[in-house]
Amino acid sequence: KLEKEPSKKEPKPQELMVQVAIAGAHGLRRADWMPGTNVLQCCCTLVVEGREVHRTASTGNIMEPVWKEETGLFNFKGMLEFMVWDQDCEGNDTMLGRAALDSTKLDAAGFSGDLRLNGVGKGQHGMLKVKIKILGQEYPRL
Repeated sequence: KLEKEPSKKEPKPQELMVQVAIAGAHGLRRADWMPGTNVLQCCCTLVVEGREVHRTASTGNIMEPVWKEETGLFNFKGMLEFMVWDQDCEGNDTMLGRAALDSTKLDAAGFSGDLRLNGVGKGQHGMLKVKIKILGQEYPRL
């Protein structure tokens, strides 16, 4: 007779009202390959349930962009998806990396730390520093 293994219940995402601070990124790659075009104009987007809720200002030719921008308050359940882009003057933006954070990974106050950027390139270790606070809380400390 086979016994059933006790099932491990995954935490169920609940809807949260949050505010996000996008601090900066490091470990990015240069996206432009033509000589003389080695300029990195970065921005970061935050996408929730397929909808862009925030886009940072573009930085000026910096390999380690610092944005220090806050979003407005918004509700979400599930994933926060961050994408770092190299913007060029012709409108051909190149994704430099992507990170996601599941709402079940937030503690009672939120989240503060580095998220690993995926897709940054072989041998690169891109990171995005963010803070997330839940309505009524302060940003958690690092």
